[in-house]
Amino acid sequence: MNRLYKPLSLIVLFFLIFGAFFSSVPQSQAQTNPTGADRLSQTSSDDSNELPILVNVSGKVVAISATSVQIGQTVINIPTGMSVPSNISVGTTVTVRANLREDDTFILIIISLGYPTTTPVPTKTVVTPGATLSPTFPATVQPTKEATEEGTEEPAPTAVAGCDKQGQPLALFVSAAYNISYRRVITLHCDGVSFGEIARIYLVVISSEETDHPTTPEIVIALRRRGHHWSVIIIMLKIDVDPESIIIVIVNGGSRVVILRNCVILKHWMFCVAAGGSGGGSSGGGGGNGGMGDMGDD
Repeated sequence: MNRLYKPLSLIVLFFLIFGAFFSSVPQSQAQTNPTGADRLSQTSSDDSNELPILVNVSGKVVAISATSVQIGQTVINIPTGMSVPSNISVGTTVTVRANLREDDTFILIIISLGYPTTTPVPTKTVVTPGATLSPTFPATVQPTKEATEEGTEEPAPTAVAGCDKQGQPLALFVSAAYNISYRRVITLHCDGVSFGEIARIYLVVISSEETDHPTTPEIVIALRRRGHHWSVIIIMLKIDVDPESIIIVIVNGGSRVVILRNCVILKHWMFCVAAGGSGGGSSGGGGGNGGMGDMGDD
């Protein structure tokens, strides 16, 4: 009996140790050969709130539910745990502050009744040409010179169905807001980069021009490809990014779009340097240290 008991005890002990070891290994380590997509999902999640792309939307509510509110053609999702005030219903005129997320949806930050009581324009602004929302409009502004750095990564090409069609509203918004060509936006989008992420990439790049170590889109893209969150990238690049420096304003739910650029914050940005000191752009305007692009017709 003792001869049988001892081997059984050793076997039981072995399985206990074996089971305890594998229960302590994280699931990502226990996988034998995770795919690239699996590795990305293990190291990243939606970090849109770490670097918001601010969008103001005003106009009449045309549809409302517990999960979304629609103003004209623009749908804003309501985050879990937030509700719209009961005095807001279909037909009510509202102003919304939202965040353009990396899945290219808008998420509600705050909603208020009526149009803004004051024009939401940063101090010292000028008006410059923007872009129309024509479905065949090929480009918004002249391409800016893209800086490159040896050794940085290029985004991995990923086919997106219909990614290159003309006149995509979000592509036009991003193109006009960050003073880059529509073609450049579409090229990145067809490489698998969302419009929300393109906006963040260029907001970081533009903000870096206020430092003595400006970065490039390629560097930011490479850091994103390695799974770094926006909060980490900003720290790594030693950049102070103010989401209020560039705001997309959607009027009447999408019939007109205005781009607000605060050139008091972005005083070294090429766009602001070109506008500074002249006292106005081609459409007139206020002082010479800020910028506002106007898209669409009144």
